[in-house]
Amino acid sequence: ELDLTDKIASVGLEEKDISSNLIREKISDGSIVFGGTADDPDYKTMIKQKTDLVILPPSVFSDETGADQDKVMEAYRHLVSRAITLGIPVIMDRSADEKTEKAAAEWYKLYGEIFGVKDKADALYKKSAG
Repeated sequence: ELDLTDKIASVGLEEKDISSNLIREKISDGSIVFGGTADDPDYKTMIKQKTDLVILPPSVFSDETGADQDKVMEAYRHLVSRAITLGIPVIMDRSADEKTEKAAAEWYKLYGEIFGVKDKADALYKKSAG
């Protein structure tokens, strides 16, 4: 919604698991590449793509595979530690976990600040938060 798909260098989902047609098209044409998953990140691709921010979904903590929660947390800590070592900041997007539309819309403001589209983000926030 913030029209920032040109900022995406890589994704941690297989193309078949991505709901956005625009992102799927960019994967198909090679402008977005697969950068591994949260439990098996491809750091070489992250460096090659000049990744300057990793955005993690809360699903990195999910136990869908039946994995031991300690192992899941260790993989998360390793990913964050390695990203920081590479000079890549990491945030966790918890917007989907917000209880109200207004709280979820606050995430527009965060992304507006991060990506320099504050005015567009504020407009989306006002529209979404009512």
